[in-house]
Amino acid sequence: MQRTIISMLHDAAEKYGDRAYTNTRMEEGWIPSSFEQTDRLSDSVAAHMLSAGFKPEQSVGILSEGKSSWVTCELGIIKARGISVPLSIKLTPEEIAFRINHSEAYAVAVSSNTLANTIKALPFFDHKVLFIYLDEMDERLKKQAEEANWKEGEDYVTWGGILASGEKALKKDPELVKKVEKTIDENDTINIPVDPQRANINQATINKRIALTVVKFYR
Repeated sequence: MQRTIISMLHDAAEKYGDRAYTNTRMEEGWIPSSFEQTDRLSDSVAAHMLSAGFKPEQSVGILSEGKSSWVTCELGIIKARGISVPLSIKLTPEEIAFRINHSEAYAVAVSSNTLANTIKALPFFDHKVLFIYLDEMDERLKKQAEEANWKEGEDYVTWGGILASGEKALKKDPELVKKVEKTIDENDTINIPVDPQRANINQATINKRIALTVVKFYR
């Protein structure tokens, strides 16, 4: 059996089910997301992306503070055979743009807290980038959409919009994500952070990524 990030997620969801995997700080306190919920919601993220025409090994930047939607989004990207490009919240707009351009990112996932700094990077992008909003519509996104004449689905998509779209796609084709998952190999770039200067990927590298993933699961 191949060891991939997604196969490990499925195993953890089956074994630990309702146990809290990630948490998001809200006004009412810390809201947990279980292993099972994360696995299920990341299916919806993947289904949305696949139904929207996302292609294998396209990149998506992620710029957000730690929260459940960050992790769920990344796992959904991987399930769709995409490559996540995690970005530090300490980056300047110019540094954000450099990484988005260099990775040829199809989209960038941001939170309400990181939207403003990412918007400052927009003039430096060398191609159109979809904004994936890891929160629901709020005054910050509403203001940006109105000022820039953004259209939902073309320029941005909210977290709720992604999940709803993905659920609809899965009802139409329940096997949509599973079919793509079956094509994921443990040596794929989506499972291993590849140094472009290296020509080969050895077993030690695979083991290191798996170990890092386990640590991430149990934080």
